[in-house]
Amino acid sequence: MLITPAKSFDRTVTPFPVTVKTMQFGDVLALGDDLADVDLLVIPLIGESFDAFDLLHQLGATVFMGRVRVVSERLPDRAMVLGELRAVADPLGLTVDLIDCAQPHLVEAHHMT
Repeated sequence: MLITPAKSFDRTVTPFPVTVKTMQFGDVLALGDDLADVDLLVIPLIGESFDAFDLLHQLGATVFMGRVRVVSERLPDRAMVLGELRAVADPLGLTVDLIDCAQPHLVEAHHMT
């Protein structure tokens, strides 16, 4: 999922100033220079044909300078996985965080819907 700032923003019409798109892995990289406009990229830790580590390595060779939020199932050692993600992302100039379904605010939000 890509989240980019809206080109024009009217608070009376739109609740928040972003554009959200869902894309396939290959389509994200095909954006080329348009990746510079992406503020937040939300990706699964493990996808059908890639994992977050693959995408981080490939994003490091692009103009992308936004944040990457990795989402996963419950992890036995979230801190270790986050450390491994940051070990890849930091030298590439990328900012990464990790959310797993064990985090309380996500569980509460799920039950409220």
